[in-house]
Amino acid sequence: MKIIKKQKGFSLVEMLLVVLLIFIIVALVSSLFITSGRTNRDVINIVRSEIDARLVLYRISKDIRETHDIITANNDEVIFLSNIDEDEYYERIRYYLIAEESHFNLYRQVDSTEARLYIKNIVDPDIFLYYSDLGVPADEGTLPVNEEELQNIRFVDMTVSIDQSGIPSVRTMELDTMITLRNRIY
Repeated sequence: MKIIKKQKGFSLVEMLLVVLLIFIIVALVSSLFITSGRTNRDVINIVRSEIDARLVLYRISKDIRETHDIITANNDEVIFLSNIDEDEYYERIRYYLIAEESHFNLYRQVDSTEARLYIKNIVDPDIFLYYSDLGVPADEGTLPVNEEELQNIRFVDMTVSIDQSGIPSVRTMELDTMITLRNRIY
């Protein structure tokens, strides 16, 4: 009489199922890491963009605050004289927007030097608003067009809406600052 021992072990089908399950688990975990990395980069870019924009708003505020004479004032451009380097001469400072595809970029130009990009991916071109008194827009809300109206400006409200995609979305961040003109002669 022969005793037949049952062989213990895994069949080929069982091994293939285990390998397939391991492959699916590895694929899911890898996908999760890749998505997490992309989200992390997006958040870092948004935060970095906000920090850069806040720094630029501070610099613009400083320039405008020290203005002596406003030459041009529009929603998308302001030109003024300011002593930014604290010497005996006033420099002509110009901040203006240039349209790029679906967004705008803000540039700064000092005297006749080459303009420098300050903020990109602005989605609303109306960034400057001018006031003769707090809460009272210059000339009842219309833009200053003549020299007398330009001389009455005492406050500049600057609102910048930025979106990394270049179009308004739920990720659009809005930064706002009110600038009091200190060195105006009234």
